Amino acid sequence: MKMDELEEFYRILGLGPGATQEAVRQAYRDSLTAWHPDLFSHDPRIQQRAQEELSKIEIAYRKLETRRLPEDAPLQVETRSTHHGSEPWLADDTPDIYQRSAVPYAQHDSKTHLFTRRAWVYVLLFLLTIASTWVMGGAGYAITVILILLGHELGHYFMSRSYGIKATLPLFLPFPLPPFGTLGAVIRMGGVVTSRRALFDVGAAGPLASLCLSIPAITIGLRLSDVIPVSQIKEGAIRLADPLLFSFIQRLVIGEVSESFEIILHPIGYAGWVGLFVTALNLLPLGQLDGGHIVYALFGKRSRTIFSITLAVMAFITIFYNPGWGFLLILIVLFGFKHPPPFDDTTPVDWRRKVIGGIMFLAFLLSFTPVPFPQFLEEFKEILPWI
Repeated sequence: MKMDELEEFYRILGLGPGATQEAVRQAYRDSLTAWHPDLFSHDPRIQQRAQEELSKIEIAYRKLETRRLPEDAPLQVETRSTHHGSEPWLADDTPDIYQRSAVPYAQHDSKTHLFTRRAWVYVLLFLLTIASTWVMGGAGYAITVILILLGHELGHYFMSRSYGIKATLPLFLPFPLPPFGTLGAVIRMGGVVTSRRALFDVGAAGPLASLCLSIPAITIGLRLSDVIPVSQIKEGAIRLADPLLFSFIQRLVIGEVSESFEIILHPIGYAGWVGLFVTALNLLPLGQLDGGHIVYALFGKRSRTIFSITLAVMAFITIFYNPGWGFLLILIVLFGFKHPPPFDDTTPVDWRRKVIGGIMFLAFLLSFTPVPFPQFLEEFKEILPWI
């Protein structure tokens, strides 16, 4: 690093050359507080400048913190979140002994290819996911479920970018096997989450989008569905549990269905059902799932109690009711169910977001079902007699 560059980084943080590492860290914290973008929400022009200053401060701090590293020492990428369908949370960090803070890894030239040079991977996986879902349920199912997943991830994407958080476009995961034909989609995000408000908005945007897309898909799909006698159901058909929201829409569209009849769900309706399942899964109030973001934004450090209760309830359901949730629990335990705090962890969200948070919790309760595929539970009972 050249001397004039080093002096410029000190200047950005308001320090003189040769300042101690502790002074650098304190100046960094003070500068972030002074240029917090949420302080200038009343003036978009100043807020944009604050975001630009914040980026300069991040780069200066990173360079000063790592100035003793060899020139060719690579920066490491630390994963701080799991796939939920949502949204992973990445931070670009130096080796552990130099680790200090999260910065947008897209700012580093060596990492820019994660966002730009591998665009062909995103396109290829998107096309493969269209193919795998098409094989699974036909054109109606494929188009509808892709739109729901895309809407979910783009909700996160656009909200992240509005707060200056770097984010990739959605990365789709094809899986040409039942029951979905896909493992969903993810995006990568990195950078400083400045406030609980930003955390809440980013976390809630995805589930709100997928919920709003799933409801009309269910409505249209039910109108196109057939009601037939149980005796006419073909062997191998997959039985689905009905979440409360799905049952409510069904009563509005079709009415009460006799026990001797069953609804053969149209592929568009099944895609809507999958959308509810994905929304509920992401709204689980755990770790860095969307529900975890929302709960932390609302309750701060007190959210740890909610995380622990949710984990205990899901463990109980897995052991005594539906072992199918076991894989999700293993992922949560491996990746951690704690939530890193935003930079401003003291300013609470406003009442409007609290209301939306309550609506999202209600949406979770109405969309979640402990046993989404009842016939698979029968197979588990043959292996695990205590269920």
